Amino acid sequence: MDDDKSRLIHIDVVRANWNFEKKCKCMDRKFVIDPRNKEVYCASCGAWVDPFEALMEVSNYFEKENNSLDRLYDQKQELMKYKPYLRVIKSLEKQYRGHKMIPICPVCRQPFYLEELTEWEGKDYADARIKRRSKS
Repeated sequence: MDDDKSRLIHIDVVRANWNFEKKCKCMDRKFVIDPRNKEVYCASCGAWVDPFEALMEVSNYFEKENNSLDRLYDQKQELMKYKPYLRVIKSLEKQYRGHKMIPICPVCRQPFYLEELTEWEGKDYADARIKRRSKS
């Protein structure tokens, strides 16, 4: 076994030294492109930046921006669908779902099924009646 190891030929043409630090440590970098020499530099400190690294950084930035834009669009769609006057109805529907909870009349304190709601009254007239009722 030792004999096999002694026959190994190591190739030392190129070695990577991972202890070097990046030349540019700027945050939120902006790049300057030199099209003649096909090089990229940091606009803040002037250090040379690997073109692929710059392309990846720009790509990642715009990917985050696109995700943010998608989230904002989804929020806009939700807000457009939101109807504050339906909030009470949605709450009633959520509690009523599955017939596990039944609403109680606030006046007579008797339970009733939502299916029993068959008549409606104008809001102004109803508000006036409710106001008179609450004064008594």
